[in-house]
Amino acid sequence: MFHLAISLILVIIFILSNNPLIYASKEIPDNLALISINQICSKPNNLPEEQFNRLKNCLRIIKDGSNNKIDLAQELEELSSIGTDGAFAIPVLVWLFRRNDHMSDLASKMILQMGQPAIPYLRKALNSRFYDMTTRIKLLLYELDTENQDKYFNELIQATKSVNAQERRIAMYCLSKIRGIDKVLANIYIEALTDEEDQITNEAGRYLSDHVYSLKSTLMNELQDSNPLKSVRIIKILWITATHEEQNFYTNTLLSLIPRASEKERRVITSTMLAYGITDIPQITDEILNVLNDRDFLKTNWHIFVTSNNNDVSLISILHSNKFYAKINALLILSKRNQYSPVFNSILISGLKSNDLEIVKHTVTVLSNLFGYVGDDENTDINEYNFYDLFSLISLIKSYEYSFACDLFLKYLDNLSIVNEIENLPDIDINDLNPHLNVNTMQHGNNSLDIQIHPEIISEDFILVQSFIHEKFMREVVFAFNLMKSNLNFYLENSSQIFIPERSETQIIFDHLLSKNIFTYQNGIMVLNKDINKEEKLDVEWINILLLNQIYSGIFNKRPSFDIAARYRYQNLMEPLADLLGKEEKLAQDAGYLLKTWGQKAEQVLVEKCNSQDPILALRANGFLFCSKNIIDKTPHINAIRMALNSRNSKLREVATDILLTTISPLPKHTIPLLIEALGLERRNSERVNVALRYAGKEALPYLKEALNHKNPKIATMVMGILARNYGNKKEFVPLLGEAFAKGNHQVKIAAVKALEDIGPDAIAAAHFIIPGLGSDRQMEHRCKTALKYMGEGVVDTLIEYGITSKNEKVALISHDMLVRFGVNREKNILPLLNIIKDTNHPLRAVALRELADLGELANDATDYLIEMIEALQGRDKETAIWALSLIASGDTRTINLLLKYLEDPNSRIKATACHCLGGFGPKAKAAIPTLERLAKEGHGSVRSLAKEALKNIKKGLSSPL
Repeated sequence: MFHLAISLILVIIFILSNNPLIYASKEIPDNLALISINQICSKPNNLPEEQFNRLKNCLRIIKDGSNNKIDLAQELEELSSIGTDGAFAIPVLVWLFRRNDHMSDLASKMILQMGQPAIPYLRKALNSRFYDMTTRIKLLLYELDTENQDKYFNELIQATKSVNAQERRIAMYCLSKIRGIDKVLANIYIEALTDEEDQITNEAGRYLSDHVYSLKSTLMNELQDSNPLKSVRIIKILWITATHEEQNFYTNTLLSLIPRASEKERRVITSTMLAYGITDIPQITDEILNVLNDRDFLKTNWHIFVTSNNNDVSLISILHSNKFYAKINALLILSKRNQYSPVFNSILISGLKSNDLEIVKHTVTVLSNLFGYVGDDENTDINEYNFYDLFSLISLIKSYEYSFACDLFLKYLDNLSIVNEIENLPDIDINDLNPHLNVNTMQHGNNSLDIQIHPEIISEDFILVQSFIHEKFMREVVFAFNLMKSNLNFYLENSSQIFIPERSETQIIFDHLLSKNIFTYQNGIMVLNKDINKEEKLDVEWINILLLNQIYSGIFNKRPSFDIAARYRYQNLMEPLADLLGKEEKLAQDAGYLLKTWGQKAEQVLVEKCNSQDPILALRANGFLFCSKNIIDKTPHINAIRMALNSRNSKLREVATDILLTTISPLPKHTIPLLIEALGLERRNSERVNVALRYAGKEALPYLKEALNHKNPKIATMVMGILARNYGNKKEFVPLLGEAFAKGNHQVKIAAVKALEDIGPDAIAAAHFIIPGLGSDRQMEHRCKTALKYMGEGVVDTLIEYGITSKNEKVALISHDMLVRFGVNREKNILPLLNIIKDTNHPLRAVALRELADLGELANDATDYLIEMIEALQGRDKETAIWALSLIASGDTRTINLLLKYLEDPNSRIKATACHCLGGFGPKAKAAIPTLERLAKEGHGSVRSLAKEALKNIKKGLSSPL
């Protein structure tokens, strides 16, 4: 008994010491689906339980790629200081590097806080094939792995020369994060100004603008360059800090560029000059016409173009030209200058109804820019970001001169004692700080909160006034303006002092309210109608806000997300926009987004579209109304979506699923049964719905429990998985999922095994059910292997009992492979694979080779056998064997010598495989360079392209510092 116990302990130690899953959390595969959150989070840590659970939930959201009810960005921000104990999460966090810069920065912030323990994980992740991931990781390693800083810095520099534009942009973005090296990087960013990709020139422009003071002399010297595009972009960077004399110099430089510029360069130069109010351009109308007719115009700084005056006559004449792009862009600029003409409507309608899809898309893009951000117009609250220049308001109060604006503000000021503090403030003139004052002109304008002044000219008086604004005055100002906004009689009480300009948006709304008798006359005096509804109240509040814009011009500005006046100007656009709901997905989405700006008016139009002969248009119209909070009776729209889910038309099913997924946050109860029904659809739709239901919340629980008995076994099985993951005792559902796998059809089996995979180690009780699936088709085999892998070493006994003893030879073979993965008697379990490979007539030979390749370095014991038998193999088997050898023995010189030999093989597929494998070895394969160079020139098809790729990888490795 004693000897048996000792033997058992030794076996356990052997298994644990060789078990790759112990270190699985450091492995970062190139497929996020292969990462088990349960496995990642099983590693011991000292995080508080609440913090650990929040982090684990974030990792699940990252993996699922879904939008949970929680704000992932906010959660990551709050978890950013998690420290070294959170390093186990890195294999999932690095996948945020494949998303936008904001999410990448949040992940980077978290990882930097983890310090040195993060380095091994990040080095592993450098093996990824995704450049957006590896490039951002190099920046982190530059910060953390100080001994190898030069290596990572040089690799980032090298990435700025990549043939891939996005990789160049990310590398430049990463380098911009490194402080104190602006002069070192100057030449890289200046050269990038000539790049053909807008994203690169924009990134370069942002960096150089941020460092314009320290790089001014360098930039001035570069103006002598012969490249007109580089010169004009440098001038745009320098202009904001330029004195009057310097601006004259830049103007003359721009004019001198025009004669030698190409047509494209001329358009950029012209638009820049117009943006800065330089009107002495030869043939100005023709130049503007050429700029506006450029199909890429909206990618340039068109919004700066809006501020360029003195060319209204030219723009109005262009409205009547026969060049569509020019006239619709002229329309956009004039509209942004608060000008309007009925001809705008005819241009926009003709664009939306055009048979040219590109013109339709361009018109929708113009409308999106014209209407601005389409958000919640019910939010009339005023906040600190609506105030641009509170210095002027303070000066107004200190002046002691009567003004209506000052008197009105003091009337609504709650804390009058603050006036005494204002009178004791020092006098400053913000204009005296120019031209050195660098004000951020973001979407909101020149916000006094965002003033950035060159350190050399900051005065103590300025700091004192700015501190007063931040700490006291801003709070009082926001409160007073909200009181004025909320006073529905604000205009009536102050009408003697307020002049509403004709044809202004205020006048248009006011006339609309008069027509609806919201403002009425009683005994010759205008009064507010007492029976005012919520929507009308909002309109009155927006009038008050627009009046405040007028009274406090230059100090305060707030506008509705969609110009209220435009609702009345452009109502006839609703019909053609609604018709676009039947078009391709992106166009329909943009059209629907624009329709939201008209609220209930658009819904009236869409009611008619629900009966359209175009089934996609009718379905999307129903979907729009289904999602509307104004529609009380959703029954007809629910029925339309349900019919689409059951349609034979796959496109209708897909659109119906998309509609349901737009409602998941928060998830209305009437949506849940439809989502459950959609679980029965094809894979693309059912998996997306499955993810949505995981985050449905407690309100979905009764519906899900009811669906356990659903007549469709696939739906019932997927519901089991959802309940097991999210709602209760996982072990309660594991046997049910195992039985569903054993008895169900192919779809049910896939649903069951995916659920068991997600459950992870807690699903071990179902392992014997899914082991037979290893002998099925490739998809089922892959799913079963993955599920067993994520269950962990607990499945070893089950694999020994049910797997390697199976009568199905494929099941037995893959079970041996799985035991190798778990470190169980490696040499003994590799032998069955090798025996099958040796058998030239064995039907599972290809499977055995594939399994050996998948094992990689874990199958290193098979190196000698594979080298010995590889010569006897033919065709696809030989290709797979070469690939397997390159993975299991990449450091063995015999492998490289064999691959060098196969570079000369007469079979082009063998030759291509050898090229690909050698490229993966990097600098270790430098002996292959002469042959690869020849194949890169003389080879054909895949051989030639793979040889080029291999050369690139090998030389890149050789050029990198050790």
